Amino acid sequence: MEDPRVRPDLLMLFGDSIANGLGVREGRYGAQLAERLGCELVDLSWTARQAPESLSLLRESDAVPTYAVIAHGVTEAIVRPTRRSLRIVPGRWRRPGWMDPRPYYSRRRRRRALERAESELRWRVKNLLIRLDGGVQFTPLDEYVDAVRGLVDELHARGAAVVVLGPPELEGRYFPGSIEEQRRYAAAARAVVEEQGATWVPLAGRMDLWEHFFHDRFHPNLDGHTRIADLVEGAVGRDARSDLDPV
Repeated sequence: MEDPRVRPDLLMLFGDSIANGLGVREGRYGAQLAERLGCELVDLSWTARQAPESLSLLRESDAVPTYAVIAHGVTEAIVRPTRRSLRIVPGRWRRPGWMDPRPYYSRRRRRRALERAESELRWRVKNLLIRLDGGVQFTPLDEYVDAVRGLVDELHARGAAVVVLGPPELEGRYFPGSIEEQRRYAAAARAVVEEQGATWVPLAGRMDLWEHFFHDRFHPNLDGHTRIADLVEGAVGRDARSDLDPV
C-alpha cells in the first residue's frame, strides 16, 4: 500500500495554446513528459495565456514541483492588429488569435470548404490591417522578461528543475513581422534564463513546419508534441550552459 505521506513528483507546465495541446489535447507534450518522468501534471497553460498571468497563478499555488516547463514567448511576441483597426472586422474575429489561420478543418466536405475560405480571408485581412495601421503585441518585452525571471526564481525557490522553451518557427506569410520579434524576445529571455541557471531548450530549427504542425504552421500536431517531449526529456537536469543550439 502506498504511503499517503509520500507526495508524488509534480511536473508544472506554463504556456499558451501550444502548451495546452490545441488539437491533440491528451497527446500534448506536457502529458507525455509527465508519463515518461513518472510525475503528476499540474497544467497551468491556456489559450493566449501570457507569462505575467502564469507568474500570478504560480504565486497563488502551493504546489512544490520536481520539474517545471515554461513555454512562453509566442503569444507575447506575435505582432497583431491594433484595437482601433479591429473595430472594422466581425466581432468573433477580435478574440485573441482568431484572425490567424485555422489549425485544422472539418472532415465534412462542405464545412471544410467554408472553413478554408474563411481562414484564407481572415489572415489576409489581418495582414492588411497590420500594414495599414501598424501592429501591437500583447506583452511588452520588458514585462515578458520580468515575468520569466519571476517564474524561474519562484520555481527554483521551490526546488524545481526548470526548463524554458524557446519558440518554434513561424510561417512568415501568416505572421508578418513576428519572426523577428520572436527572435528578439527569445534572445532576451535566454540571457535571463542562463543567468539564473535554468535550462534553455530552443525549438526553432528543431521542428519541421510541414511534418510537425497543423495547417496553420503554428500549433504542433501529435508528432510535433512528441518531438518537443523528446527535446525536453533529453534536457531535464542539464546545466543551462550546455552547448545547445543558439536561438
